Amino acid sequence: MTAIENGLKLCADHKQLRALKQEMNAMFEERTSPPVTPAFLAAMKVQGTGETLAEGRKLYTTRCAECHDLEMLDSRSMDGWSKAVAAMSRRANLKDAEQSRILEYLGIAAAAVAAGVGQ
Repeated sequence: MTAIENGLKLCADHKQLRALKQEMNAMFEERTSPPVTPAFLAAMKVQGTGETLAEGRKLYTTRCAECHDLEMLDSRSMDGWSKAVAAMSRRANLKDAEQSRILEYLGIAAAAVAAGVGQ
């Protein structure tokens, strides 16, 4: 991504480079924080509207990303995610319910990535 950004600084109107940046951003989002859409919910057989998953995603993509880049969802086991979220929750000022929403989202999103949902 850094090389693409540097290229766009030199040639901001390069259409193919801009398209590549969009494609790479979309692929990165798919692997780190897939959006909670009706298609995502249906593919993962989630009951209801997915409001708590959407809230978990929002917390993950905003609060966690305040301090560091988002990780690939398959970079940790659920036990690893639980430990990481618990360890950072005090610094991020996350309540227990917010931690639970993040972990619920991470569990389903990681399963979606493993199943190839959205690819």
